[in-house]
Amino acid sequence: VIIGVASSLITFYYPSMLTLKILFTCVGFAGGLFMAISSYMVVHIYHRHKIRAMNVIFTDFFFSFGGALIPILATYLIIHNFSWNTIYLLLQITAIGILILTFFADFSVFNRNNNSSEKHSTLSFSSWSFSLYCIAFAAFLFLLAQLTMTSYAQSYFQDVLHWGAMDASKPLSYFWIAQCVGLFLSPLITYKIPLRRILPTFMIIATISLA
Repeated sequence: VIIGVASSLITFYYPSMLTLKILFTCVGFAGGLFMAISSYMVVHIYHRHKIRAMNVIFTDFFFSFGGALIPILATYLIIHNFSWNTIYLLLQITAIGILILTFFADFSVFNRNNNSSEKHSTLSFSSWSFSLYCIAFAAFLFLLAQLTMTSYAQSYFQDVLHWGAMDASKPLSYFWIAQCVGLFLSPLITYKIPLRRILPTFMIIATISLA
């Protein structure tokens, strides 16, 4: 998190394409690592699988909620003639907030929850079933498609469809808001409807919508 804060400050005070590349590299690496460790903490702290799953989904809900807010806020700053590097003040504010929260986190929970079975357990990909590999690869494709769409969509709306900056940012916000709602409802849906029915159904709907 400190690396993310430092890179944001460097980009703000020394704005250039080089510092921007350094910023994205540092923030991307730190953010990915932070999210992975946070999910690991949730999985490690809660032993009941339903409670564990709901808390992991809850963290993803806020991730999507941030994705819904940032495009509109950043576009608002752009159309009001703020400098491009001023937008990265948002990164500094959120990074410092995260840094403060981590200082208050209780990491001793890992020591309390350690037991002999966990100490001797090892990760073995050979024990994975074929269905687990399929779901893992499907999740990879989903994230790849999401990254491609969110990176390209706003440029497409502005350059090809000639929308204004504010209008071009709205569809991405709608996407993130919809994903927030989906994450919020998913524990209720999966509790009532079997996954083997609901997952293919939703993917068929999504495929038709994209087409």
